[in-house]
Amino acid sequence: MSKKLPNRSFGKMKKLALIATIFIMLALLIALASSTAYAQATMESYEDSGCTIVCNDFTAGKNQVWMKATALSSPNKEYKTAFYDAAGDFIAYDLNTSVVKTLTGATVIFTDYPSSVGDSDWHAVVFYPSSTVAPATYAEATIHGSKEVEDNFYVHQGAIPEFPTVIAAIGIAGLCSGIYWWMRKRRLAYVKA
Repeated sequence: MSKKLPNRSFGKMKKLALIATIFIMLALLIALASSTAYAQATMESYEDSGCTIVCNDFTAGKNQVWMKATALSSPNKEYKTAFYDAAGDFIAYDLNTSVVKTLTGATVIFTDYPSSVGDSDWHAVVFYPSSTVAPATYAEATIHGSKEVEDNFYVHQGAIPEFPTVIAAIGIAGLCSGIYWWMRKRRLAYVKA
């Protein structure tokens, strides 16, 4: 014959199980809250202004990068995104305001910096507050106290032409004007003779 447990023991076990279940649920809630409350900021480079096509390799024809950072520390605030070329030198910055905790639209056009080094990793670093003075080198930026997040992307030399389009157009227009002036002067010399 089997012995039946008295109701008192069964009641105590029920209470202990209930208390254990409550502690487990609290531990799970705390773990979940801590993992979502302190999400690590991330950043990615894109080839389009809508930040929909991820690109970490910029070749000829892809001469502009757009950046998107998520899980930033301060919602709806202005951030500074600093860009560093392959030599680690500061080249430009862009100021953008985050929407909630996401920052989109920071951009740099490679052709604006023809003397910059290509065929290597370039870097983008986000700083908060936006009044932060961007460090002169990438090495200094990586240890700066106001750094929120950073990303790198590969830029081929073909994405940074030696002569940007504007400079080439001015040069060609000047050359054409010079040839026209020379031919016009030469024609007038024949007419006078």
